[in-house]
Amino acid sequence: MFMYSQFLQSDQKRFGLSLEQKFPWFGTLRTRGDKAMAEADAALSRFYAVRNQVVAEVKRAYFEYGLLGETMKSSSRRPMS
Repeated sequence: MFMYSQFLQSDQKRFGLSLEQKFPWFGTLRTRGDKAMAEADAALSRFYAVRNQVVAEVKRAYFEYGLLGETMKSSSRRPMS
């Protein structure tokens, strides 16, 4: 952190002015960037897992729907006994 202070004084009043600026320590920005990249990779992996689960559920429902349709077609073709 860098800090600069200046005090001004007149006969009647005293004024103070102070400026502060924080600077990251060496390697801090790289560490933050690495952490952000790891979090982004984890979020992408969670996204892919959910996406794959949704695709599997849609495929399963589609094939069940097709099987049900074929079953209904074949049962309607059978002669009643």
